[in-house]
Amino acid sequence: MSATLTLQREDGTIICERCKVADRAPRRVRGLLGRKELAANEGMLLRPAWSVHTAFLRFPIDVLFINGEQVVMKKVANLKPFRTATCLGAREVVELAAGVCDRLGIEAGQRLAWAPRLAHSASTFADENGGTPEPTEPLLRALVASQDERFRSLATFLFGRNGLDVASVGALNDVLERVAETQFDLVVLDCAESFSAAARIVAALEVMHPEVHAVLVNDPPGTGWQSGLNVHDKWTSIERLPSMILAGAQGAELDAAGSEKRW
Repeated sequence: MSATLTLQREDGTIICERCKVADRAPRRVRGLLGRKELAANEGMLLRPAWSVHTAFLRFPIDVLFINGEQVVMKKVANLKPFRTATCLGAREVVELAAGVCDRLGIEAGQRLAWAPRLAHSASTFADENGGTPEPTEPLLRALVASQDERFRSLATFLFGRNGLDVASVGALNDVLERVAETQFDLVVLDCAESFSAAARIVAALEVMHPEVHAVLVNDPPGTGWQSGLNVHDKWTSIERLPSMILAGAQGAELDAAGSEKRW
């Protein structure tokens, strides 16, 4: 079953509460075919994609083309059946119920953000077999701290796809305050901003919140090895981090760089 995410605007406005992810060719080809309607809180994310067609659809849709920085490049409102829409340079396409974009005032240039689907959402989205998936509790709660918007977006998507409840901050200085406010199970710290700041946060977490695990990432990962801290490669390990973290939560050993280390 494909992942389901929540799409929101940078100001926190929920655009699509249940957006199904089509990140494989068969899912992108199928799209919304076969559905009789699309509710206002439902949608579909095509990734990667820069064009769509509405051949054989039974209803009009709104379409958003999004670039790699999660900024809306183009909006196509009320795209009727048997039409096409394209936007060169787009990385993702979001299909929404017709009228959503005008109702919420969504325009090109606005920045969007993805978040894991709310665990206790009352809305439903029929799965591929026609059933209604039951909401589930998140496996873990994670906080991603990085100045890199692309990394935060990718980490949020990957962690959410693996069942984690994810929040993010753009500055390391905000980490301890957020951890004090919310009960996180782990914190992912991007050392690119400052390795010394990340190391101080790790030390503070060990004293103030020993139940919270810290995962350090960097590009390249070498900085900090001499300190005894385990630093993962920021990009090559990002797709493996969710499963590694879940394994670590169960007391398993991680093999991030050729040697076994605990996170």
